[in-house]
Amino acid sequence: EILNPIINNHHNEYRAFVEHALATLYKNDGNADGYKKAIAILQISTLYGLSDPRYIATLAGMKVMDGQFGEALDVFEHSRKHNFDSRQLNKIQFYPPEPNNVGQKMRVKGKVVVVKPNYSLVDTLKFPRILCPHSKIGKLVMKEGMEITFFLGFAARGSVADSPQKV
Repeated sequence: EILNPIINNHHNEYRAFVEHALATLYKNDGNADGYKKAIAILQISTLYGLSDPRYIATLAGMKVMDGQFGEALDVFEHSRKHNFDSRQLNKIQFYPPEPNNVGQKMRVKGKVVVVKPNYSLVDTLKFPRILCPHSKIGKLVMKEGMEITFFLGFAARGSVADSPQKV
């Protein structure tokens, strides 16, 4: 209710659109309808919002959660058109909530498919390949084929596997 006057009258206030979209998602318990409604809200302010890393990460992340993978990639591409610094590109801006428990970040199960010195790549059943900015879990070096769980997050650069744990 508080954000509605801003949303209705000031389409350049993209930060208010992000907050409104998140409130809509949480109000709908993180279910599929909530993502569709939240995406629709964010789409109104793309003219201004696509220049902001938080807006990009949130909109693209919601599109991933809604199964719109191609459209999410198009949104992530906007981060390459701007001179965002490394911190802006890599900071996780949006963590999708567990469905029916919006107080918890979503934890996803995946399998490590690529391990490099400073990062790894993870495949899941539901989402496209995800970057994990780690190659170790504590002192344990990740190996290809290792099953892990992680918090799914979204940065302006793309999907991120945060806080990995060995299964």
